[in-house]
Amino acid sequence: MKKLITLTCVFAMAVAAQAVPFVSQGNGTTYTFTDLAAIESCGVKINGNTFTVDSSFTISAGDVLKINNNEVIMLGDKVQISIDAADFCPADTATITATEAAQGTAKGFKVLGGKGVVALKNLRVEYVGFTMGFEGGHFEADNCTFTLHNTKSASGGVLNFSKSEKGMKVTNCTFVDNKSSGVASGSNTPVDILISKCEFRGNTTENRNRPQINMTCGNGYGVTVEDCVVIGGHYTLVGGIAVSNLLGMSIENTKVVIKNNIVRENRYGINITGSAHAEIIGNTIVDNIYETNPQNGGSAISVYDAAGKGTCKIRDNYMENNLWGITIPSGAPAVDAGNEDEPGNNVFKNNGNGDPFKRYEFFNNGTATAYAIGNDWNSENPEDLINGDVIWRVETGIADVDAAQVASVRYFNINGVEAAQPFDGVNIVVTRFNDGTTTATKVIK
Repeated sequence: MKKLITLTCVFAMAVAAQAVPFVSQGNGTTYTFTDLAAIESCGVKINGNTFTVDSSFTISAGDVLKINNNEVIMLGDKVQISIDAADFCPADTATITATEAAQGTAKGFKVLGGKGVVALKNLRVEYVGFTMGFEGGHFEADNCTFTLHNTKSASGGVLNFSKSEKGMKVTNCTFVDNKSSGVASGSNTPVDILISKCEFRGNTTENRNRPQINMTCGNGYGVTVEDCVVIGGHYTLVGGIAVSNLLGMSIENTKVVIKNNIVRENRYGINITGSAHAEIIGNTIVDNIYETNPQNGGSAISVYDAAGKGTCKIRDNYMENNLWGITIPSGAPAVDAGNEDEPGNNVFKNNGNGDPFKRYEFFNNGTATAYAIGNDWNSENPEDLINGDVIWRVETGIADVDAAQVASVRYFNINGVEAAQPFDGVNIVVTRFNDGTTTATKVIK
């Protein structure tokens, strides 16, 4: 009996030893998945170019995890790979996915706290995501597709930042049909990031109150979103682009730029919440109408700043068929959608809500004066479309009847073809006023 107990204990200890996750030594080794398949404790099985990962493991600081061209990496149930540095840049393509049984449970990748570089390029990533929890490192993703994220790596986003860091880049990527936001950071985690030339379609499929891009700024960490396409899945709680500073962090040396994006068919278009120095320039924001209660959202652009420390410059945007145009729900942000020295050149068209329908092109419910001079209101009576303390024209002292009003608006494409409605793409908008003056501006739809 004593021998039987001893043998049982030895067997249990052997099983426990095999269950210890693999941790690399941090001695400068670059590991491929072929290398890991030769290490029993990694739980990596190889079948041609396909690798099945059955257990979690860690690549320590100083080492690198590499994916080779045309490889398929399949993560099993609850598997999380922790990495300090990774070279996930195959020449043509590679796929990171989950096994069929683990599509709802596989976690993905956690970036550790060292100073390594994690570079993703030419990847297709399915079901799993990346959580960036490092300090002093660098993350970049280029020409990748992220789809069907199951939120097990992080509920916030497919690419989710859990610690503040500068110099992050996400370029030329596609995010489609993920359960969470595409790119996100926590309310206490400002991140300095460039999101450029990316496409976001139908993300946050769980219809949670989160936008497709959901970033935090402050304390010198700025956000730039440019040349992106953000198309909603007609979800009633999911917005387009949101940048916030909910904890009142310093906005010194902090800049938010949202520029030349197409944002359509979301709950709302672009939202700035909390103090920030923001510029919203050259965006096309249309058909963001999927908020079921207009009192809760649906704006092309919304700026809310209870502390009244922020500024927001709004220029050259095209806003059509949203539940609201520009709104300031409350607070006292300094909103400049055009002033005497620099016209706004924004186009407002058919933004409004209600039964009967009423246009609300600029609604200031805040306590500070907003400026909106030099814009195209698509109306002979812009004052009927503006609510609250908004200066929308240069006050000359001349009676209102003598003030210049819009007489006609014409649209030309880059080939000089004229139309009554804007073309898709670049438009030259020629506005003629009843005093004989004209303006010409470039608008991207």
